[in-house]
Amino acid sequence: MWRIPRLAVGTVQQSARCQPLLWGLLTTLSQAGLAVQTFGSRASFAANDPSRTLTGRPRRYLDSWIMDSEQIAANFQKGMTDCHLGLIDGSFAAFSNRPDLCGSLDLVCEQMSCPRIAALDLALMDGCRTPQRPEHLDGILLSGAKGDQHALAWQATLEPLWGVPVLGWLPASEPVDALLDYLPAAQAPARSICLSLANSLRPSLRMDALLAIAERAGTLPETQPDDELCWNSRRKTTVAIAMDEAFSDYFPETLEQLESAGVTLRDFSPLKDAAIPEGTDVVYLGGGAADRFWPKLAANHCLAQSLRCFAGRGGRVYAEGTGLAYLCRQVQLLDGSTQTMAGLLPATARQVARRPVYEPLEIEFATASWLFDAQSPVRGYRDNSWQIEPHGPMLTYARGEAHRLDVLGRGNVIGSRLAVHFASQRSLLRRLGAPTPLRHFVPAMVERKG
Repeated sequence: MWRIPRLAVGTVQQSARCQPLLWGLLTTLSQAGLAVQTFGSRASFAANDPSRTLTGRPRRYLDSWIMDSEQIAANFQKGMTDCHLGLIDGSFAAFSNRPDLCGSLDLVCEQMSCPRIAALDLALMDGCRTPQRPEHLDGILLSGAKGDQHALAWQATLEPLWGVPVLGWLPASEPVDALLDYLPAAQAPARSICLSLANSLRPSLRMDALLAIAERAGTLPETQPDDELCWNSRRKTTVAIAMDEAFSDYFPETLEQLESAGVTLRDFSPLKDAAIPEGTDVVYLGGGAADRFWPKLAANHCLAQSLRCFAGRGGRVYAEGTGLAYLCRQVQLLDGSTQTMAGLLPATARQVARRPVYEPLEIEFATASWLFDAQSPVRGYRDNSWQIEPHGPMLTYARGEAHRLDVLGRGNVIGSRLAVHFASQRSLLRRLGAPTPLRHFVPAMVERKG
């Protein structure tokens, strides 16, 4: 049995904007000399995540919809190596009709014996209405206070009503609210902004009480190490990862498990490099916020040609979200402009939202590919900020008319609108890192309609 201090901080309002509160809290904890590991309760990429900037550690994930309880405990234990405090954020189920479909912070707290702190956005509250109180609550943090008197008035209301202490509040800030509207989703807030938020939060924050609550976390059993990935082959796989300012959304657990299995990971930049790394077996393009980089990506003809040659030789390519858009012939942006892309898939990717809009989705496959097994459904989070319009024949893998454009391919090139947490779906991880592709049937074709 082992015990590590941990906290869950969750919103209870549908439109709460509590990110600045979390940024200020994380900065304050780090300034106090605590090594903090952040976790998300949904395996979808958080907008403007400052975890790596403030803690030196990437954000990890504990998703009750995708992972079972053993996987959640194992992921937490791995992530907490050399850390003092685990900080899990998300949304409590007070305003969700189906919390099981979106990564339930409540279920994670139950499985992890984790104390719970409610983050309340005072801008959404009035004197007549308060949100529904989450069960098993241990404390409250307030965001958007118009001043100390405003926060103290709500403290006097909430503490007797909910029976738990208010642990601090963050004053409202118009510049920070504007920042939330215009900062690209994949870009973390500047350290100076986080320091300013910490300075605003610190005078009211009851740090000792907060840490005492974190110490209440129950003990957890030691988890058994995962079975090692094995491909029964002496030759190891080289996976080339697109990694730069435009492509940054990857789950750290997936990359770590591939490396621990002996897979060689090599970074390349679609913005700057002229070719993918030599000896590549699989190219993996993740998501990101490429909005201001599309012209530069379009101008890198050498890298696009390198990808087309690799795919033409039968090389395996997998892309998600922004990566899928990059593989298309062109992207059409919100302002109506178009940019020519790599052209591995005969389609146009149309941007319909400035920020990623993730929807939990389970997909069944009509047939198998080198990556997806036709017998096993896959759970992930679909990026609805992109729509795909085919311009020629492509392979469609997903079953059902509603999902015909969610997972597409041509040859060994696969593009998906889903962000897939491979580390929690081991069969997919084995396929992704296999030295040679598995045989598969030729799926149905999808063509442009009309």
